[in-house]
Amino acid sequence: MVGAIGSGRLTDRVDSCRLPAAYFALRGVLLLLLPLIRAATVNATMMVFVVALGILDLATVPPVVALCRSFHGEDSAIVFGWINTAHQIGAALAALLGGVVRDAFGS
Repeated sequence: MVGAIGSGRLTDRVDSCRLPAAYFALRGVLLLLLPLIRAATVNATMMVFVVALGILDLATVPPVVALCRSFHGEDSAIVFGWINTAHQIGAALAALLGGVVRDAFGS
């Protein structure tokens, strides 16, 4: 909720095209750092990672809604719904295909 509310306030003040780019870049950096913080037990670094990724995950919603509104006007809610649907289908396929690859190659 912190990410969504903070990003909503930023979306009113900053270009809606730049915010998602910054958020996705930061998410990418965090995910690249993930192998470096892996451990057998939960530690403070992992908790910082989890909180930061959670904030950045929900932060993308307000600028994407603003972009939909600016490009599609009255149809923006439908467009955002389809964007969200495509995002969820892509995530499901990524999880499924990861399992298929693991089963096929054994690792």
